[in-house]
Amino acid sequence: MSEIKTEWITLNVADGTSMRVYVARPQDSAPHTGLLVYQEAFGVNPHIRDVTERFAREGYIAVSPELFHRTAPGFEGAYNNFEAARTHVMALTHQNLEADVSAVYQWVHAEPATQGQRIACGVPYQCDSSRECGHFVLWWWDRSESL
Repeated sequence: MSEIKTEWITLNVADGTSMRVYVARPQDSAPHTGLLVYQEAFGVNPHIRDVTERFAREGYIAVSPELFHRTAPGFEGAYNNFEAARTHVMALTHQNLEADVSAVYQWVHAEPATQGQRIACGVPYQCDSSRECGHFVLWWWDRSESL
């Protein structure tokens, strides 16, 4: 396992909003595959950050965007309280998700350490909301392979 660096960055989204993204990357300067890691209904919480960091330790530049940035920036829900997340899950739209996915993809694509490398996508399927988000992300990914 390699040493990693973690940080929060802020991306501008096409709809005029700003989205925080958790980034974990190997500390070396070698080229690495980019990996988009999407949250579950409970936000970019300690578990999702840990998953993102584990991928970085395996050599990926792993990023996890906050998809609830329009309704609850910084939201970290408790696993025993889905009701707290429901409003934010229900507020997700395909239009907003497309803008978010595109913004994070474009950032990873432009990142110097990913040049000439593949970009992969990972969605944890631990609840219905992440499954719905996952289906959307995979649909977007399939239609935008030419980016």
